[in-house]
Amino acid sequence: MSASAGVLTDVAQQGRSLVITEGIIRGRYRKSLTATELLELKVVDEFRITLCPASHVFLAGPRLRLDISSINFRRFSRNLNTGEDVATGTRMQTARQTVLHNRQYPSHIVLPIAEPV
Repeated sequence: MSASAGVLTDVAQQGRSLVITEGIIRGRYRKSLTATELLELKVVDEFRITLCPASHVFLAGPRLRLDISSINFRRFSRNLNTGEDVATGTRMQTARQTVLHNRQYPSHIVLPIAEPV
């Protein structure tokens, strides 16, 4: 009933954050873009968020941050978190995102690295 939006940022030591790239997958399409399946409450499920291609040079010191949320409205279509149609739905619900990272659920991010020329 939710979507997952990912925003990858470069965070400077002073705290300034620069957006590098972003991506989104609506929860009902997490397994297939043609067959919809709503999420079940308190059931662990896998999301693969494909970030848009980007190129960025990281200097020494900054950190990467990946923000995960259930909405990025205005950038992407609204998300009611209820499963209702995004154009005509009226009921809204707060969503809570939990990223699991352990042996059973090894969450990770894959970033290609180019060698300096």
